[in-house]
Amino acid sequence: MGKIAFIDDMPEADEAFVRAHRDQLLALAAEVGITDIRVAPTGRLVGTVLPGALPLASYAFTAIAGERLETIVRLYPDYIAANPESGEDLRATAPL
Repeated sequence: MGKIAFIDDMPEADEAFVRAHRDQLLALAAEVGITDIRVAPTGRLVGTVLPGALPLASYAFTAIAGERLETIVRLYPDYIAANPESGEDLRATAPL
């Protein structure tokens, strides 16, 4: 059995970390049913959750990414990023 990483012990991903792990994160997104991944300057991600994706795909992505990379990689669905009350960083994303 692998090591269990607790969220309190994990660092938050920044943009450099996300870009360095681009291929792994894109593959994971495809596994859970998310496309069009974009990264914010803060390292948070935004993506399009496809019909037929895993239930709560963005949460599944974050949990699996944390387990695999031992770093918190937060992903938000498009509708969250489109909300005018969301953080400016989520509205200022660039393709991963």
